[in-house]
Amino acid sequence: MDTTKLRYIRTISNNRLLQKLLHEREKKKPLRIIKGFDFDDVLFSSVGTYEKDYDLEKFKKDNTFFRNLFTKELPHAEKLRQAKKKGDYIAIITARQHKWWFKLLLWIKNIPYDDVKERPKSRENISSHELKLEQARDILDRFPNYVFSYYDDSKLNCDTIEQGIKLAIVHKI
Repeated sequence: MDTTKLRYIRTISNNRLLQKLLHEREKKKPLRIIKGFDFDDVLFSSVGTYEKDYDLEKFKKDNTFFRNLFTKELPHAEKLRQAKKKGDYIAIITARQHKWWFKLLLWIKNIPYDDVKERPKSRENISSHELKLEQARDILDRFPNYVFSYYDDSKLNCDTIEQGIKLAIVHKI
């Protein structure tokens, strides 16, 4: 074997060089994105008037499976489907109280997702914007190297996410 080849083999076997090559390869990986979407008035029209009158009891009564079946799809539902096809991690982040049928509704309406965060019954007294921040942080704790892109129709929710999560990209609808 000639000396050039031997030098080349020694250089490749150099641990520092291998680490540098692996680091360079990792830099070229595609950007990993979590896209978080509110449900009401972002993906589909709202079933009640909660955003107008903040009457939670009235919303709970209005929020039935049957009424949700006939809500109008909004343009961001298609944006969500495209993001999922691209390989983004999709999270539905809603302040709606947990219902057994919500994931079934998403399936019927052809909304793909990786995670769904609903209001737990134990968190009824927390405000929507604080709850959504908790939900988003819960997801990001599991995926610390992802970029978080969030879509919501509430300015307060958007501001809370933007201030509470480092490097969040917020889209007010």
